[in-house]
Amino acid sequence: FVVCSLPGTGNTINFCGQPEFSAMKSSAVFISIGRGAAVDEDALCDALESNTIAGAFLDVFKEEPLPKTSRLWSFGPDKLILSSHNADLTDDYYNLGWNVWRSNFEAFHSASSSSASEEVKWVTPFDPTAGY
Repeated sequence: FVVCSLPGTGNTINFCGQPEFSAMKSSAVFISIGRGAAVDEDALCDALESNTIAGAFLDVFKEEPLPKTSRLWSFGPDKLILSSHNADLTDDYYNLGWNVWRSNFEAFHSASSSSASEEVKWVTPFDPTAGY
């Protein structure tokens, strides 16, 4: 198994392409759960059609929802499994998301209203210089 969980940045566009698929074993299964832009979907289709790799599982796509015209739809479940990009939908899903948003907002507000140059203590840290 080869798992791609890359963020979507200028440096990761088509990061998994023909050279990467060609370097994999023919028994490899490619799994993409990060951002769809990190996968060259045409190169993946070529690798599946030529049996360069055994199969793939995609939870993310360059364009969501996946267009009806995408070549990815031409593969059966023996080669490719597609799932909708939805990590969780439980009874508390929206409350958990709201709590994270509120905590980040409070951290930002607290740091910006402080007289000291305090760094924001995000609940979900990010690095804007890296693009995520």
